[in-house]
Amino acid sequence: MSKALAELEVLIEDERHQPITYNHYYTDNVQKARQSDSQDLIKTIMRNAAEDDYGGALHVSNNSIDMQRLIKALQMRVIVDMDEQACAEARAGLNAYYKVPRKTFVDNVCKQVIEGHLLCSLPNLFSPEIVAGYSEADLTRIAAESKETLEKRKHLQELSHY
Repeated sequence: MSKALAELEVLIEDERHQPITYNHYYTDNVQKARQSDSQDLIKTIMRNAAEDDYGGALHVSNNSIDMQRLIKALQMRVIVDMDEQACAEARAGLNAYYKVPRKTFVDNVCKQVIEGHLLCSLPNLFSPEIVAGYSEADLTRIAAESKETLEKRKHLQELSHY
């Protein structure tokens, strides 16, 4: 157990360093966030333009007059707020960054701590020779189902006989 805790401390200490990743999913996640934000903005602008400038129904043909009217309606609604834009970029970057290391950290804890130090020793703890030496009370304490589970099992078995 002490080796498992020491390994966990090493992993936690690694996470305390400055944020850095070499995983390409970071850039993928940033781009997806930007695309999603752009799509949401365009949908809102289009909906507002349709309601305000087109009487709720947007029908645009390929003629230059309709195209210019649509472009003008959309441009009037695009507001560039540098603070808001900077916050959105920072949020997208942080969300994208922490998505990757969070998965890596969980995976490392599972592999290095749980599998590597805890589960690998279970066969030695519960070998047939050792288990055969346990008293009935010890076996019940270690492996018995709870009272609630036993009652539920009994109830389900009774229902299955119908």
